[in-house]
Amino acid sequence: MIKWLFINRSIRTKIVWSTILTSLIPMLVLSFLFYETSTRSLERTIYRTTNQNAEYLAGYLNQYFRDISSSALQVYGYDNHILELMSHGGGSGDADFFNTRNALKNYYQAVADKNKDAIIRILIYGADDRLRDSWSRAASYDAIPFDASIPHYGEMLDLPFQQSLSFTYADQVLNQQLFVYAITIYDPFKHTKVGSLVFYIQEKELMKAVEANNKAPNVIVL
Repeated sequence: MIKWLFINRSIRTKIVWSTILTSLIPMLVLSFLFYETSTRSLERTIYRTTNQNAEYLAGYLNQYFRDISSSALQVYGYDNHILELMSHGGGSGDADFFNTRNALKNYYQAVADKNKDAIIRILIYGADDRLRDSWSRAASYDAIPFDASIPHYGEMLDLPFQQSLSFTYADQVLNQQLFVYAITIYDPFKHTKVGSLVFYIQEKELMKAVEANNKAPNVIVL
């Protein structure tokens, strides 16, 4: 090919071809090197960005679940009114009744405020696994069933000490994906069962945080 360009050519043609070749080849080499360097640099940038997004999301979700856990453990406050309700069904006098109702109201409000209204329903069960009280962010959430149609139904109210259970499922009544957090409350000194708490959260509230950190072409999956 090179010989064909120069054999039997005039001096002027040879000079032109020489100039083209001496300019074109280095330019092609430089273009290739620039492309390779730019590609690697872009890949490193995307990797660092995705890594940062994943770390941020992991930190956010860790804090999210810590908030739910600490919200559940707030039942140990309120002058033991809620614990007494869970253990024995509440006091016998009018004063105990109103004090317990007031403690429950403050507890539900504290949970809703701490978790940015993500929690839509709370169930409080006693040591005998009977429902003691419940709260819903809207009346429509009262229809959420607590029966064998829910995964892990048989173990949610009898978890080991200092352990919780979290899972997602498709609720057939609301036709929504829900996230469930359940924990069994124990006497901190005797380690005997006091009752159980079940929190319901719309899964879309969790997915908002995941989708906010999904940047193409990378995908973060929870």
